[in-house]
Amino acid sequence: MRVHRDECLRLKGRNNLTYLVDGWEDRRRRSIYGSMAAEVSQYPVMLGLEDLTGKRATADGLVELSKRALTKKTLDPRAILATCTDNPTTMQAFQRKFKEEYPWIIIFPCFMHSVNTIIGKITAYPPVKDAISKNTRIVSFFNSSHYWGGQLEIAADSRGIKQTLKTLTESRFYALVLLALSVREHRAALTEICNRDDAKRSIHGLSSVNKDVITTVFDLQRWDLTDQLIRICKPLVDVIGNIESRDSNLADCMLELIWAHREVNGVMHQDGDDPGFAKHAMETLQTEFHALNTDLHWFALFLHPLCWKQAEDEVEDLIISEKDVEAEFMRLEQRGSVLLEDGDRLPKDIRINEVYDMSQLDDIQKGRVTISIDEELDLAKASGSSEKWDPDSLMRSHGIR
Repeated sequence: MRVHRDECLRLKGRNNLTYLVDGWEDRRRRSIYGSMAAEVSQYPVMLGLEDLTGKRATADGLVELSKRALTKKTLDPRAILATCTDNPTTMQAFQRKFKEEYPWIIIFPCFMHSVNTIIGKITAYPPVKDAISKNTRIVSFFNSSHYWGGQLEIAADSRGIKQTLKTLTESRFYALVLLALSVREHRAALTEICNRDDAKRSIHGLSSVNKDVITTVFDLQRWDLTDQLIRICKPLVDVIGNIESRDSNLADCMLELIWAHREVNGVMHQDGDDPGFAKHAMETLQTEFHALNTDLHWFALFLHPLCWKQAEDEVEDLIISEKDVEAEFMRLEQRGSVLLEDGDRLPKDIRINEVYDMSQLDDIQKGRVTISIDEELDLAKASGSSEKWDPDSLMRSHGIR
């Protein structure tokens, strides 16, 4: 009761909370769902922990679970600004229903889960999947053999290698990279072990190293693919590690992803690389990068102190004139003033929020109608200046200044 009272007091008066909910299976194979309230640079507060074993973890069920958690800690939903979950189908439905219940809440898929998904899509390239499977076979054999595992440990220790061979973790694609790193670290020790006579054949009836493992250790193409996999995916694994802190915000997430994108570009082409994998990885990273870079992430990034100086230096180029607005309306009027249904597309993939009500043109020209940030942003994109903006005008439009 004292812990419950203390946590309720910690939540009192806080108004910038993010609601988190996730599920997992415990050691007794029970389906456990937990929820908490988090805030940048603050310790999170546990709201609820429920056992859903034998129950359907549906979107409606999770909404009710969330309501119970908020009630239990007497937390006013209006204190919550956003909610963050992983992004399977059930959670997507939960996000939609939760927003219907509390319309002001901003929905965010977990950034770390999204980066993990990028790694999964990159490693889906068939030759790389085969290389990962072979690396897993090496790890599985030496970790399951008391003798050969011990011999490998001795050989690695003589070379100053302290880490052990990493095992694979289901659903955590970044573990594929950690596994590959540990195998590459042990390359010399593995080669030494597999070159021994008692490893190649049974002597005095004692077990040898399996032939498929020896073949894999001496497969040069697998080593090349493993090295390429590490160079491409290691920066993305670092993103996950760097943003796990509760001090991380949206801008930090985007800055880390931009850094990773730059690092991957820098190591993309080396001798011995599989060009097909390089092409697949770059296309995947480009696609997923733009999917993650939502308007909110972009806005948070733009307000980051690292971006302020650039914004101030280029402020003269950022202002949209009345002529720009009128030209945009005229362009749309020529194509017809009928609004499209949501999801339709105009030529050149113009989004629906670029289509305006033509009757507002006179009011806008006379300054009687405020143009929203979304409309201003779309106009900027149409004029080729979407990467340049005046932060003061953005914040004034949102009532921040």
